[in-house]
Amino acid sequence: MNDSKKINKIRYVFLIFILLVIVCSIIFIFLSGNNNDSDNKKNNNKKDTENNVWLTPKDSLFKINIYSDGENFKIIKSDENTNNIDSNYNIISSYNCVLDSCSNYTFDEESKSMVIKDDGYIIYNYEDNKFKKLNIQNAEYSKIQILSYGGKNYGLAIADINGMYAFYYLKYDKYTTDFKYDGISVEQKRGLPNGKIITSIINNSIYDEINYYVVDYKTGKELLKTDNYTGIIGNGNYLYYYVNYAQEYGFDAKIYNSDFKLLFDGNTYEQFGVSSSGNLAIKNKEESTFSIYNKDGKLIKTSKKYKEVGIVMDDYVGVIDDDGYLKIVDYDGNSKVKFIKMTDNYYFHTMISGWNIQDGKEGIFLVVENTNIETGIKGNGLKYYYIPSTKEKGVIELYSITY
Repeated sequence: MNDSKKINKIRYVFLIFILLVIVCSIIFIFLSGNNNDSDNKKNNNKKDTENNVWLTPKDSLFKINIYSDGENFKIIKSDENTNNIDSNYNIISSYNCVLDSCSNYTFDEESKSMVIKDDGYIIYNYEDNKFKKLNIQNAEYSKIQILSYGGKNYGLAIADINGMYAFYYLKYDKYTTDFKYDGISVEQKRGLPNGKIITSIINNSIYDEINYYVVDYKTGKELLKTDNYTGIIGNGNYLYYYVNYAQEYGFDAKIYNSDFKLLFDGNTYEQFGVSSSGNLAIKNKEESTFSIYNKDGKLIKTSKKYKEVGIVMDDYVGVIDDDGYLKIVDYDGNSKVKFIKMTDNYYFHTMISGWNIQDGKEGIFLVVENTNIETGIKGNGLKYYYIPSTKEKGVIELYSITY
């Protein structure tokens, strides 16, 4: 009897031991699995963040050199002949290639960036000498354009070998549209509010029928489709869309706010602009006045009557005032700068005046032509300018008027 009890006791101990071994094995396998999952997550996170890390190029013999004379740029590979480069040009930066076959696709002076195909595609900031890997398939593309606002890149317009475009959103590091558009065009400066959900203008032609789309580039969703030219105007505070054929000046355009509410059908105004606060300013037809409207199209105020309202741009209007002087006024009618008295022999070229950049100066340029009344002979043109950021004003003599 005692021997039987001893045997049973031994069996129980053995069974408990086996159970403990099994339980421990299960726990070990479970913990190992978690560690592997953790390691996998770390590796995946590492992969996910790799493309978001700015790296410094390693030194190499083969380089893409950027030359500048202070205003203009030239991009030359280190194995190319530099004998023809003007002595005014100096190297301002160099990208050290990994592969001898690396090449530059595009260059954006405002954001100091280049897209380069090297060991994969990268975006390179030549000012900081840093690059970031892009999650773009290692294939050939017919064109890559950097899209930037305020000196910061937000996307790439990429065309495949067939010339069809897709939008690549840099923040998400992925394409948000398919390669199905004939082109992607955006207002680089005043058309895109920084840090908001942005829309860009994309056009597509199928079987000779041209369609224009407004596309939310974060989602790729097509928000508006028209068969007439669609433009975008605005700034960091607000966007408006206009649909018409006269794309350059917006004449007779239908104007929509950012919610695609129709504000104007083009019958009451000639030209328009957007204030820094996001209000819409329009040049009224046949009244020599301009009016300010809010984002819902409600009238805020109308200016006094001038001899001529020339052109509306940003927060300013080029006018010929009651006293006959060519002036730039703000939307409250305050004179910001006075130029010349417009006698009968001067003609105000409103169609070719506006916001522009010339000789490194960005601001408002008003073009005037001087004509001899007696002989009818046209003299030199004069381009009067005002730079709002510096308050600088002046005049540039033109030897011919370009339309």
